[in-house]
Amino acid sequence: MVECIDADPNRTLYEAVRKGRPKGVHAEIATAETLLPAVAAATARAKVVLIDLEGTANQAMLYACGKASLVIIPAQPSLFDVVEAMKTSAVVAQAADLTGRDIEAKVILTRTPVLRQRVAEHSRRQFEAKGLPLMRCELVERAAFKMMTYTGQSPSEDDPEGGAASNVAALTDEVMGLLGMPI
Repeated sequence: MVECIDADPNRTLYEAVRKGRPKGVHAEIATAETLLPAVAAATARAKVVLIDLEGTANQAMLYACGKASLVIIPAQPSLFDVVEAMKTSAVVAQAADLTGRDIEAKVILTRTPVLRQRVAEHSRRQFEAKGLPLMRCELVERAAFKMMTYTGQSPSEDDPEGGAASNVAALTDEVMGLLGMPI
């Protein structure tokens, strides 16, 4: 069982789970005020709890980071995303200080081009120069990721042999490995 808590006002994660109805996945909405009780309840029900937050440093982000085993910071290959990822990394550091424990944080590059481009290479170097560790897996710009917003079908349902499905599988494997969980 996977519990998803969507504390982003856009409600993208909640709507995606509602539309796709993936087996073994439950989603709920939370606010800064309801986030901690929602996390406590979800943790009692599932081994994996995903929390989606808006991309701004706020109280909810601090709460979520304080409870996290792993923080994944999505970023596109751009200077603006490097700057925002640095801000998020600082919130993770604050949460680690408050809780008195290490909290692993990694950047995942999203919407990277299928073919290597200089801007993506430059972004990778910038993240590394700023001390922001990158995940090995990147989410490549693929039509299947956009299509699932309309159909509700995951890439593995839509095209099990396609690049998007293998991209999701690689991401899942890496995250589970980072969490020390069997795949």
